[in-house]
Amino acid sequence: MHYIGSSYGSYLRRYRGLTGHVFAGRYKSLCVEKETYLLELSRYIHLNPVRAGIVKSPGKYPWSSYRYYIGKKQCPGWLSTEWLMAECGKRLKTRQRKYREYVESGVANQPRYPVEKIVGQAILGSKEFVRKVLEGLKKERSLKGVTAKRVFEGKVELDELYREVCEYYGIEGLKKMGKVKGSEQGRAREMFVYLAKGHTTALNREIAARVGDVSPSVVSHQYKRTGRKMQGNKKSTRQWRKEAKDLTSRFNG
Repeated sequence: MHYIGSSYGSYLRRYRGLTGHVFAGRYKSLCVEKETYLLELSRYIHLNPVRAGIVKSPGKYPWSSYRYYIGKKQCPGWLSTEWLMAECGKRLKTRQRKYREYVESGVANQPRYPVEKIVGQAILGSKEFVRKVLEGLKKERSLKGVTAKRVFEGKVELDELYREVCEYYGIEGLKKMGKVKGSEQGRAREMFVYLAKGHTTALNREIAARVGDVSPSVVSHQYKRTGRKMQGNKKSTRQWRKEAKDLTSRFNG
């Protein structure tokens, strides 16, 4: 999927004279624990067109597989729905009805994407599930080329990242000392939160404690805001990416 997205983006830029990113962010895949987050994540995905204001109901979006899941259209042979809806009942009609009720209950009360619970930008599940996945990767020696490799190897510590960020930006610490917005310290705080979320296994409350004056929920919002600053082709955007690359290279080199 990543290859298809990047290839199509290159095609559009070449033949339509576009510049910069065609899509808002790169394709990402997650290893998800079925019992805890799979239904929740599928609902979030099916409600994307509603959240974007394209349609009022997920079943109205023509480019979604949702209608197959709820029985509104005959399911094509290449699409398997049983594995996702197994927890919704034994009979097909019951599964379809319960899944539709579950998804559409989120139209009025939009569910949040559980970004704060994703480990190393790749695994979403309970602590036991994450442990088993990492053990399996290590046994198969499959970590080469994996995003946040050092997270999975247990080598990136929050304290180590804290020291590297402070040293890189030439500051004594991340806790507020006077005016922060627009300062080097403010930039360092943003970068620390962004890298801590993506490159350590630290929880939001642990990251917030290092910054000193933010709540765990603010950590998630800050991570997404900084991520958006990394997208695009402006000079300021390229600078954010360079700084992130400089810092991560210290761990992955």
